[in-house]
Amino acid sequence: MTIYIGTALIALGNGIMWPSLLSVLAKAADRDVQGAVQGLAGSVAAVASILGLPAGELPYRFMGSDDCSENTPISLTAIAAGLPGESVGTRSGHPG
Repeated sequence: MTIYIGTALIALGNGIMWPSLLSVLAKAADRDVQGAVQGLAGSVAAVASILGLPAGELPYRFMGSDDCSENTPISLTAIAAGLPGESVGTRSGHPG
């Protein structure tokens, strides 16, 4: 039950924080670059969520725990999936 309560609190915090952060960023940026600033914020948050898992695993490994050992392979798979490569459904570089 504790995991559900913790997850609900994290979701609530993100639901309150993220729109507020985007609003502050929009007000701080010039009108002509607001979308770019908000897009960059979303990209940085996505990268942080991927890299945060293995970074958060390090203290647990240092303490001798293997409870989070699946985080690094999952993160590396997500990073590899986002690397540039040939698109699915293309042949010889032509859309198809």
